[in-house]
Amino acid sequence: MRKMGDKSLKYIKNSLSEHFDNYVVVAIDREGNLVWDYNNWMVAVMLMERAKDIIEDNGDNVEIIWDDENDDDDEDGGWGEEALVKL
Repeated sequence: MRKMGDKSLKYIKNSLSEHFDNYVVVAIDREGNLVWDYNNWMVAVMLMERAKDIIEDNGDNVEIIWDDENDDDDEDGGWGEEALVKL
């Protein structure tokens, strides 16, 4: 596992910290490497465990709505896609 690139990480952390006190971010980059970060390790563990439980319990009922209308790979390195996950 490795940390995200500084540019992508800064953008994501700034966006999340405007709206949430605690967060954890996990993704796979284009090379297939796991990238991650969090702002509070204890809360990150709880968030990951809760997300795992929700995914396992509702895996067949998850609907993802992609919003790539404003996605511009040149500007943000491909990190501009947003998704709304409904259970």
